[in-house]
Amino acid sequence: MQPKQIQPSSVSPLTGRRYGAVLCFSLLLGLPATLQAAPHIPGSESEVLEVLPTQLRGNNDPISRLRAQWRANPQDVTTVAALSRLYIETGREQSDPRYYGYAAALLQPWWQQTDPPDELLLLRATIRQHNHEYVAATQDLEHLVKRNPAQTQAWLTLATVQLVNKEYAAARRSCSALATHASTWFATLCYSQVMSQNGEAERAYPLQITLLPSLGKEQVELRQWVLTLLGETAARIGKVPEADQHFQAALAEPRRDNYLLRVYSDFLISQQRPLDVITLLQDKTSDDALLLRLAIASRDARQTAETARYQALLEARYQAAKLRGSTLHAEDEALYARTFGAAT
Repeated sequence: MQPKQIQPSSVSPLTGRRYGAVLCFSLLLGLPATLQAAPHIPGSESEVLEVLPTQLRGNNDPISRLRAQWRANPQDVTTVAALSRLYIETGREQSDPRYYGYAAALLQPWWQQTDPPDELLLLRATIRQHNHEYVAATQDLEHLVKRNPAQTQAWLTLATVQLVNKEYAAARRSCSALATHASTWFATLCYSQVMSQNGEAERAYPLQITLLPSLGKEQVELRQWVLTLLGETAARIGKVPEADQHFQAALAEPRRDNYLLRVYSDFLISQQRPLDVITLLQDKTSDDALLLRLAIASRDARQTAETARYQALLEARYQAAKLRGSTLHAEDEALYARTFGAAT
């Protein structure tokens, strides 16, 4: 199971200031609900097929204001970084990968540079991680922390990528660097993640509990992150009631997070609670990982028609991903194959 890929603030958690939340797993565009649906051929070049999200916005929302600033000066690094971060966060919240594409387009003038500004290098690594380009993301992050060892966010992202690749010794070194160059709080969080996934969950759990009292109610992202980690760790060591309580507390935070929904769904499926998964995810089918859990839960609940519908939708999305050359989340692809057979 991969760790939650979210970035905390680059300052002490006690300040309550946000640096920006980013990163999610592969979120692919939805296609028609069945594989047999006939393609739509526009009747003329003037036919509107879809109105993109950026065109639906007014002139006063944050994205529109930053876009206006960017159009006035497209080479301004501060504006490009702010708009890219907002695109990434919006894409994560709405499960819409197009926003990651918008962010990548903004970074094109710096995309091939070996030494772009720090904030743009971190954003480039973020997008590459989202696209599962882990080697390129690692190279960017290692270059960034070598140049600026005090980059808390870069160290945490690097440790996350290393955990995804099960490079536990490397992840521990990144956590150690956090302890040297950043706050003890973030270093403890980092170490506890490595311990939880590398056979030391019993020791990681009490460490993670000590992290919560330092967080104020306004620090929604960090609170949700720690509560999610507590749920995962408690589940690993067999503390089922405690895990459920932690997941529920994380869900109660005023912020949607698809990673939380995914790991909580996995927990509910493991506890043979498919109807709870269906209730949790029934209106969240735009995310492929959540749609997969919904398909598994409907199968476990013997909802044959719904299972067939969800499976057909997944098959269509996987086919579309292959046509685009997109990299699928390897563990989810394997889970699909184990459950329903290899995707066509």
